[in-house]
Amino acid sequence: MKRYLLTALLLVFVLSSCGLSRNSDEENLNDLIMEYDDLLLSTYDSGEEEDAAKTAVTPLFWYRELADADSFDYSIDLEVNGDSALAVIKGVFPGVLNVYYVNDSLDTVVLEKDFTDTLVRSVTFVKDTLKEYHGGWRVDRITGAEIYTQSPAMMHIDSVKLFKTGVIDTMIREIDGFFGKGEIIALPSGELIDITIYSPDTTGFFFIHSAFRRSRFTYSSGLYTGTFRVPLISGAYRVAFDGMTDGTLMETDSAYSAYGWMLPYKSE
Repeated sequence: MKRYLLTALLLVFVLSSCGLSRNSDEENLNDLIMEYDDLLLSTYDSGEEEDAAKTAVTPLFWYRELADADSFDYSIDLEVNGDSALAVIKGVFPGVLNVYYVNDSLDTVVLEKDFTDTLVRSVTFVKDTLKEYHGGWRVDRITGAEIYTQSPAMMHIDSVKLFKTGVIDTMIREIDGFFGKGEIIALPSGELIDITIYSPDTTGFFFIHSAFRRSRFTYSSGLYTGTFRVPLISGAYRVAFDGMTDGTLMETDSAYSAYGWMLPYKSE
């Protein structure tokens, strides 16, 4: 009886393996991308965030509200070359920016601005593991993500520096530079990290988003400076450096325009 049971289990395993191997490389790679959707497809956090940034003038606070997920549009440009592959992932995310401000009658009102943000990042794969796991493919190297409203963007980032004495001293000059999946920046939980953004834009705003917290950068002498707190709970997170034009937040008749970088990191 045990022999028959073992034979049946082996038959199920073989049939399932054959089913996986019948998938094309493109099908396996797309499935693998969806498995890592939080790392590869996520854009800015939406909804009201803790520690919402306030300015000395109106507006009082703001937040993005993403449209229904059915409205998101993803395109994946795959290039397979033997046992390696490159995917350029492009996601289009519509939504509404809600800006609360005080009008001339001293009433608090909400201004709604429609937006459509585009996220672009790249990922490479190698085929060197078990066929039962996405046909043998695995994620090898990834990039950070660039997020913009239109091209060319009205805001810019030349580079970003992450610094904490004895913890990290890293300058990021290219958001589309590749790094290994195992080389994601690791930061001590609860640590306060200093951030400096180098940008030619002097009239807009920059914000930092991480783990549903947001704070505004201070601009002085050509630099945007701020901090963010690494979450206490260990795990994978992403941090976004979010630039907005002055008119996006400060003018009722100006269209939404934003540009940002997003990086994965680990709290440990």
